[in-house]
Amino acid sequence: MMAIRDSSGSLEVAVTDFGPIASANIELRPLTVFVGPTNTGKSYLAMLIYAMHRAISGAEHSKARKYDLLSSRFGLPTWDNINYNIPSDFSIDIEMWVNQSFGDSITQQSATLKGKPIPTSFASMMDALVWGSDEVNELFENEISRCFGVEAVSNLIRRRSSKESRIEIRTRASKDAEMLRINLDIAETRLTVRAKTSATTPIDFSNKVRANRQVSKCLSRINESICQARDDSHMLPSNREIQSQIARTFWIASELVVPRLLGELFRNAHFLPANRTGIIHSHRVVVTALLEAATTAGLRATQSLPILTGVQSDFLQALIGISGRVNGSRTPSGRLGRMIERRILDGTIHIDEVAGGHPTFMYRPTGSKEMLPLINTSSMVSELALIVLYLRHIVRAGDLLIIEEPESHLHPAMQAEFAKVLAELVREGVRIIVTTHSDWFLDQIGNLVRLSGLPEEDRHRITDGVALEEHEVGAWLFEGCGADGGACVTEIGVDPDTGLYPVDYGRVSDSLYNESAMIFNRMQENSGDD
Repeated sequence: MMAIRDSSGSLEVAVTDFGPIASANIELRPLTVFVGPTNTGKSYLAMLIYAMHRAISGAEHSKARKYDLLSSRFGLPTWDNINYNIPSDFSIDIEMWVNQSFGDSITQQSATLKGKPIPTSFASMMDALVWGSDEVNELFENEISRCFGVEAVSNLIRRRSSKESRIEIRTRASKDAEMLRINLDIAETRLTVRAKTSATTPIDFSNKVRANRQVSKCLSRINESICQARDDSHMLPSNREIQSQIARTFWIASELVVPRLLGELFRNAHFLPANRTGIIHSHRVVVTALLEAATTAGLRATQSLPILTGVQSDFLQALIGISGRVNGSRTPSGRLGRMIERRILDGTIHIDEVAGGHPTFMYRPTGSKEMLPLINTSSMVSELALIVLYLRHIVRAGDLLIIEEPESHLHPAMQAEFAKVLAELVREGVRIIVTTHSDWFLDQIGNLVRLSGLPEEDRHRITDGVALEEHEVGAWLFEGCGADGGACVTEIGVDPDTGLYPVDYGRVSDSLYNESAMIFNRMQENSGDD
């Protein structure tokens, strides 16, 4: 599992003619809010971001194997499958880069590491082996299709467009790093990935990375005299020990450098879909059949069972897998789950194992000994119970958590309270994206932003003290922008006078008020006629 990430990195997403979206260009912040009318692409963009993270980092993995799995996904050597025929034009470059950048310091537990710029030959290798390869094209195409539950990515091209969707992901791990631009072109026949690796920026490890056991062991065996005493003519290809050392050094460079090049995309991502309560209420009925019918386009039903998208199936599988985590260590964000139980639910969420290994989720009201299945509780309890379980057992600092419609089934007062929980989660190091239609939720976020302008002691006099800096929040308005029905996305900031985000909810309130006034006036007129 990944540790807390450097918050100075950035991730930007630009799309053209994707789903309902005609044009969007956004920058993700620690808390990113998508707001606007239905069918304007909020969920489409959130699902695309999730799919991109999954394509890069895959599913959640254990810490020991995370990096090997990353290399495997990109067709690079893994620890268990090292290619001893690494081209000589960059094998020495890599070994010298490792020694000059780190030496023995990487094996120290608290070393602060700042490597030199990666060799040009390494950047060329990335471009040749990774970006633009058929394997990476297929990787992104399959993951996007799976998450959206479509047969082909061409189904996601916006209707009435130029028959092509374009996506650009701009990512970097820190503010001093070079931006990596990943371009995806979706045409009628295929998806094509393009990117170019920069070799001009030092690879920064200033967040005190500790090398895993394999990296430390391998680095300790590097013989600097080999790279100092030889050049291309002294490769000694017949010496298997030297070739093995070169190959393993190359593996180290890949494992250290590639995650940094991928920047903010190298995060575990979790998605809580809008219809999550219905999915979990029916999971005992459909889980076995659906999991057996999984395909690259998501979980497929047999005959009368409905199709689940990959996003929905990932959510369901994560909840089913919670039963295996119950006896393990809980996540640091678990205290926020307990906060939801205490402040909003007035009770606690429990997991009950049943035959077949599928868990049943239960609710116990405060002061009661009785356990209630979620299906017998209020919609608010069942909705928030799933978020409690994610915070308690799944989400960790450094992860990305995407929540569709967090206001679902919540009273306005509880919507405002839950917004504070999300602010606390940001403080724990979790990145958050929410899609919402709630003015109550958005107004509370606006209050938390304005609250950051007050001294700490004044904040606690007003609320519990949690606040968000304006630069930590990005609110993006999705709305129609043309005669052809496409949606455009623009950033909205907090109004300095009202402290609110300017969306169209006020126009809806004004319209309802005017309608009410007209009804009242007509009733008065009719009463006068009598």
